Amino acid sequence: MSLSVPSTPQKYQEPIIGEEHCGVKLRDSAEEERRRREQFPLPMLIRASANPPFVRLVLPSCCSINDHCSYLLITQKRLIIYNGNEAAIICRSKIAQMAYEIVASKELPTNAIRVEIANDDQKTECHFWRLLKRDEEESKMEKENLLIVSECCEGMETSEEDKIFEVMANGTTKILSEGKAPEIAMFDRAKVLVFYFISEIYVWVGSEANKSLIENAMNFARSLGLPNVRAKRIVCQNDHSSTMEWTILRRISEGIVDTLFKYKFSNWPNNSKRRKSLSQRPKSVSSVPCEAKSIAKITNEKALIRETAAKMSEKSPNGSGELRLEDNILRPDEKNVFTEALRIYESVGEQLKEKGQRRKGLVEFEADKCYVIEWEYRIERTGIRKLDGSAAARRECGRRRKCFFYWLGPRSTPAEQSRCALALREKDTELCEHIRVEAGKEAPMLLHILDGLIVWGTGSNVLCVIGSSGNCYVAQEMRFPVKFRSQGIYVRICDGSIECLRGEQCPDALLEGSKSLAKKIAEAEGLKWTGEVAHLREDIAKPREWTKAPKMFRFRDNEFWEMNTAHPQANFTFTQKDLRDCVVVDQGKHLWLWADNEQPIATFVLKVAFLYWYGEEFAFEKSVGKASDGSAHLINGGTEPDEFKALFAEWEEEGNEVREGEQKKHSAEEKLSEVIAERTKHRSADELRRRELPAGFDTKNLEQYLSEAEFVRVFGISREQFDTLPRWRQLSMKKEAGLF
Repeated sequence: MSLSVPSTPQKYQEPIIGEEHCGVKLRDSAEEERRRREQFPLPMLIRASANPPFVRLVLPSCCSINDHCSYLLITQKRLIIYNGNEAAIICRSKIAQMAYEIVASKELPTNAIRVEIANDDQKTECHFWRLLKRDEEESKMEKENLLIVSECCEGMETSEEDKIFEVMANGTTKILSEGKAPEIAMFDRAKVLVFYFISEIYVWVGSEANKSLIENAMNFARSLGLPNVRAKRIVCQNDHSSTMEWTILRRISEGIVDTLFKYKFSNWPNNSKRRKSLSQRPKSVSSVPCEAKSIAKITNEKALIRETAAKMSEKSPNGSGELRLEDNILRPDEKNVFTEALRIYESVGEQLKEKGQRRKGLVEFEADKCYVIEWEYRIERTGIRKLDGSAAARRECGRRRKCFFYWLGPRSTPAEQSRCALALREKDTELCEHIRVEAGKEAPMLLHILDGLIVWGTGSNVLCVIGSSGNCYVAQEMRFPVKFRSQGIYVRICDGSIECLRGEQCPDALLEGSKSLAKKIAEAEGLKWTGEVAHLREDIAKPREWTKAPKMFRFRDNEFWEMNTAHPQANFTFTQKDLRDCVVVDQGKHLWLWADNEQPIATFVLKVAFLYWYGEEFAFEKSVGKASDGSAHLINGGTEPDEFKALFAEWEEEGNEVREGEQKKHSAEEKLSEVIAERTKHRSADELRRRELPAGFDTKNLEQYLSEAEFVRVFGISREQFDTLPRWRQLSMKKEAGLF
């Protein structure tokens, strides 16, 4: 007996009942695999360089390897990464990201299901070199030349021979770019472009391009032929070969993402959707544990509101600027903590460069850079007494300890911050404790160690002093145009002199620190300093009834976090970046409820804020009178009043502007009582069925907006009886009533 497989028809046939594989031309997997192998001849060797950053297909040979780049070797069964000893971090990360994308997309003709790193495994490295060697004689020559190649190829990567052509309607081509890295701005859906990268040629076809141009573009791409000697040396060192069978020629339609092609562009857009702040938990600020999980289990909404408001009213934990290191709590006023050494490094590329000697004891950082602070310290034991009970003489004791702080500038990029963290990891061979410090979130203990900090970066020569007291301050250079605050104190350099300017509501604790800072700068710069503090008489922004720096609570669903600041007694406790999700701001005599303009504040948050602020639960009959009280308001992102903006040291308008339609939709301020009254007032069943409800209504529990009489008329039972029913029965009744 022999088994036979029905032959697959090569062209379309009319469907015949009872006959298999008829009427539809099936996909020939073997033919597709053959085409893929023709487009991508294996093995493939991809090189990622850092000077400038670029990814390129090179000759799969030993002579293509050097110590300054990272490589990805693609075979039919394996994906192997090899990192040169001097390869930059950007090379390593880019080649690794590409490898994992190749595994996930199955785009290239490889069956590899994982990525191997040759540097981590000796057997893998041996296999890597074995694949790149052709015969013994060539291997010997390549080994001899490898050292020479590594020494001279640090700046080898260049785009001088790369060209980008546009295919014209008359059949000719013109050069759009030559000797420059490609940019996504070149794409036009009405054009057909040819990208020539020596070993890779891509024909990009726009969605609205004339299809007659495609054949001309493909013919032109094939006619480009072998590169000249200079271009050839970029992709292969042994330019004796007359052919380059390992190069690729691909046609790419607009909207199709090609892994090799997209890595030619440094500004290729990320297809993944940007996560909105509504789905983010607080990261940089320390949060007060509020037992959110246990609170969420409470089914009674009133009990949940009471417990949440009680948690908000609790006294915040001690914010004296303590720092926890190796199970020790260190505070600025500790007498038994001694600094043995303090070194500051600037992150330059992927290396840490030690800063020179400080000017007059000033620690100065740039806003667009990252720094590493190496602190060696010693903790002495206290309370040591003699056998007779008398106090013993002070003796030096305690082992030397070390920790690292890495400070991230407010205008530094995420890439620079990552390079700083990785450079610190390579420097710290003792595996000491690392503490991440964001600008504006410096603990007073760190500022005490540094004896204050100055952050330059705008050129305005106006420093806003932020902190608590003494030398625990940060002097931050203001942006143009400078807008002073009534609770702020400033140091201004102007016309060869320096002066201190104080707002009428500035805390007295910052005066001495500001004077000390002005004196240090005057001595370092040779400026004139009178030693007096003048009162601000210029354009000043004043908060509404400011008595103290505000507290902030962030809400998401039925959970909240109290946002702590390192300086609870400071003039400015938070920055504009801390406003995310839904935030309740308590400034002593006034309460603000801030929300992102994309989503209204939940009714639950409104009720919690009302109970927290007024000390009583909202009841429509009793609490409507509080609508005349102007101490609690709702504001939306982009429509903040000037009194609210004045709570922050600086306010950046760009990126927070609201469109005209949104401006009309959301007024600048809304009284808390009026909003709750509108949200909780009773409505008819017909109105609820039509869903003609303002934004922010709880559409999952529409029955709560019915009056008692209307509730009985719709469901036939009282509200108490309805609450005792099982959940499935409640849902069934709401569906029948049209309120589900």
